[in-house]
Amino acid sequence: MKILKDSRRNFQFTIDEEYEDKDDGSVKITDGVLYFAKSKFSSMEECETWWAENEDDFKPKFAPGKKLKKKIQWVENKVAGVTDAEWAKIKALMTRPDGFSKEDVAVYHPIVAHNLYDRDDESFTKNNVLTGFVKTAPGKPVLIAHYHGPPGEGRIFDAKLVKIEDPEATFGPLPKDVKKQIPKIIERDGGIYGLETPFYMLVDDYMFIRKIDAGIIKDMSIGFAASAKEPIKDKDGNTVFWDFTGDGDFMEVSFVWLGAQYGAQNRKDFNANKPDASDDNPPNSEGSQKDAALKDQSKNKDNIMKVNFKSLDLEIESDSPEELQSAVDEKVSEILDRENAANDKLKNAQDELETTQAELKTLKDAIGDDDLQKLKDTAKAHRDGLIEEAVKYGSLIGLIEKDQVDEKRKAFGSMTDDALQSMIVDYQKIHDARNPGKEILADGDGNDDEPAELMSLDARYETI
Repeated sequence: MKILKDSRRNFQFTIDEEYEDKDDGSVKITDGVLYFAKSKFSSMEECETWWAENEDDFKPKFAPGKKLKKKIQWVENKVAGVTDAEWAKIKALMTRPDGFSKEDVAVYHPIVAHNLYDRDDESFTKNNVLTGFVKTAPGKPVLIAHYHGPPGEGRIFDAKLVKIEDPEATFGPLPKDVKKQIPKIIERDGGIYGLETPFYMLVDDYMFIRKIDAGIIKDMSIGFAASAKEPIKDKDGNTVFWDFTGDGDFMEVSFVWLGAQYGAQNRKDFNANKPDASDDNPPNSEGSQKDAALKDQSKNKDNIMKVNFKSLDLEIESDSPEELQSAVDEKVSEILDRENAANDKLKNAQDELETTQAELKTLKDAIGDDDLQKLKDTAKAHRDGLIEEAVKYGSLIGLIEKDQVDEKRKAFGSMTDDALQSMIVDYQKIHDARNPGKEILADGDGNDDEPAELMSLDARYETI
């Protein structure tokens, strides 16, 4: 675990393994972040000690049909645009296909699962599990971090198994203990296979697509269920690996931070006629998952629904779908209000700019560019004269030392003409009071100290 944030209510950590989302009141895991309530934990060190003793309680536990997660990392390999066969499958998933064309979508071909043993020492068997995924993956959503809140922005439109001839060429370097198992996997399944799940996004999601193309977003994780899990033992009877067997049910795929399965391959398509619509980031979440969550929510009020948009500093917890929806709507309304206000400011600034430019043009037309430059030169000469006058009197009254002249000249340059003129008058008063002429006589009271008013002027400008 790594320190993420010290917030007002929680100590927050990121975790580098797969754990179940869980909340026991003072410790919870959601979206790959571990939260420790400050009402119970007084320091990050106390959180780390507690986690070392209780981590195993949060690790996923297998049960037939229970949803689990597996992470993989894809390898990019761009190919040509959307084919007619792909477009037909994509249109079949659209509500209004007549409103779109091939040019409107970007297509990716990630391998999201395979039958090698992964970092969790687990393997999907080809028969039943991977073949079950092929049957159940089409039509499922592409999410971000398995978050089943807002709808997703991508959807799987096809699925197939591809035979991997050279696992390390496809997935990158593999640990020795994994490579040792390859012959047994080939014997078990007839080869090394990957699950390819092509999905589409709209090219409108420009920044998502850009990040995928840039390699910033590459890792993916699937949500799935399997009806059985069997231990693989060594000659001494110790369990060294686990095989998922039985029927595989593919539920969703998400973009995540790190893969549990080694490597992967992604072939991504986008319309070659739109080079600006490069391929990027993933989506959020989708219908059937959300509907199931809402049904479970109505059955069990102890389940808390959570919405967490880190980038918006918004975290909502509620046992009421209506309350949660209301909070999200309120946040959307707030953002729209800020957008409208920003647009108003922008329009006012543009109007002011146009007015100023028009006034400047009128002035140029009236007096000509040469005369306008003369006016600028005259104004600059007047300003330079004010600055030098302020430097002169400030030096005469002892407020500006010789080694401070350049510094003060620069400081005076940031003042307005009116402020400079006012300061010069005050400096002159101090100078004249210290050097009385015929018009200004001494007090005659025997006190050589300066008048209080003049002393305050001294204090007023001694730090300029």
